[in-house]
Amino acid sequence: FRDFSQGAYRMRGIGHGQTVHVLVIPEVYDLITRTLKGVRAAITGLPTERPVEDVLRDVTAWLLVNSIRSEHTQHNQLCLQNCANVWRKEAFAVLANRIGEFKVADKPSEPALKALEVYREPVTFAIAAHVPQPRMFSESVKAYVEANRHLVNSDAGRA
Repeated sequence: FRDFSQGAYRMRGIGHGQTVHVLVIPEVYDLITRTLKGVRAAITGLPTERPVEDVLRDVTAWLLVNSIRSEHTQHNQLCLQNCANVWRKEAFAVLANRIGEFKVADKPSEPALKALEVYREPVTFAIAAHVPQPRMFSESVKAYVEANRHLVNSDAGRA
């Protein structure tokens, strides 16, 4: 929606010779009708058979819904990153205190290796044999925190 409206706002002569034409392909129009099905009366007919104001209202509403979904997804990702930042900070402190252990000839201590493991992200090409069951985001965050609780040693991190 932001990009759509920004393009219209930049048109200096809109309403004075400049116009906006919105082209909606059938696949997108089908997405619009399915998305707005729960909040509007049944949308019937082709867009060309409906009043222009109704079609523009539906397009705008659909763009807003998609913007909200995108913001929600970004918020959830930020929450996960903020959680991971707690134990990453602690792991960084361990690594900074044990920097002398990382030499070619010697093997670092177990706490140093565990702290280093926090920053590794394994890459796998394994494909699950089943479709995972959806779960609440709060449950996912709770499981994520519980799986990494052992990495948090400070009182500030536990708060």
